Amino acid sequence: FAVFDQLGSHTVEYRIVHASGQVVWVRDQTTIVREPDGSLRETGLTIDITAEKELERRVSEAEALYRRLIESQDAVFWEDQIPGHRPVYLSPQMPRLLGYERQPFLEGRREWIEIVHPDDRAWVLRAFDEAHEGELEYRYLRPDGSVAWLREHAVVIRNEEGTPVRRIGLAFDVTTLREADGERRAFRERVSELARLESVARMAATTAHDFANILLGIDVFAALLARSPKLGAREQEDVAEIRTAVAKGRAVASALTALGRSDGEDASPVEVDATIEALSSVFRGLAGPAIELSLALGARGVPVTLSRAGLERSLVNLVLNARDALAEGGHLQIATAVVEEDESVPTALGLPAQAFG
Repeated sequence: FAVFDQLGSHTVEYRIVHASGQVVWVRDQTTIVREPDGSLRETGLTIDITAEKELERRVSEAEALYRRLIESQDAVFWEDQIPGHRPVYLSPQMPRLLGYERQPFLEGRREWIEIVHPDDRAWVLRAFDEAHEGELEYRYLRPDGSVAWLREHAVVIRNEEGTPVRRIGLAFDVTTLREADGERRAFRERVSELARLESVARMAATTAHDFANILLGIDVFAALLARSPKLGAREQEDVAEIRTAVAKGRAVASALTALGRSDGEDASPVEVDATIEALSSVFRGLAGPAIELSLALGARGVPVTLSRAGLERSLVNLVLNARDALAEGGHLQIATAVVEEDESVPTALGLPAQAFG
């Protein structure tokens, strides 16, 4: 309280013990002047500010809680000014999530639009200029030059006249989500194409089977005709030509029938575990949120000669059948193992023998 020995106006906040024993915060607003006779005259006002201090404490705790919440998210929280788009706040996780330090942007040494992909800059800048509110998704350049995807959610703050003055929001990298969506779309397109090819192959096989029956009848009659003693040498040659043409036709029909059976794709060495892992995100999407999917892959690096398309289709059917069987949710495990000649499949997979009974 040495301040009270100095001339002028002073404001001091401190705690006192109330007559009730309760600790109370007070604010002293004091003015000290020197009288003509040289003495000091002090006038002032003491105010109870306990409620104000309690409010400050609660606000400080709320701000600390809010900051901890923000900094624990896998998203960059930001605030920028309008106009100018200069950020006034960027959350500390920005270097970890996006790879860029915050200070160059906060100090105005870098513009946010600089990291936006060149092909997206024009429309993104236009959205900024128009104080866009809601969701934006655009490409940005990582520090190493690679291209990634960013999704923003923004809210516009307006003044009393309704003029936009600030934008606040969050941004997070959605590159993995975009890639997973692309993989799912590509897989669905491939399944659709394979289904179309399978339909064509089955139709061709059915037609080939009917055609082979017709050719068989022609071949039988040609064989009977060849035994006739009334045929001369020229006629025998004609019959031989007929049977040769029939043989070629039956070979084509046989190939078409085989095409229908083999799904239109030749067998080749396929790493089953790698195929399952590559499609795991697709399987989880097909299974739905109510089913927990796990992988227990024990045949890594072991190739199996089969049709890749047939394997993928079988796995998809497995997941879809499991989803239908587990209508109320459950656990689906896809397991593989290398089975020795003297070992049973259930033993290799760690399953009870009755599972295959």
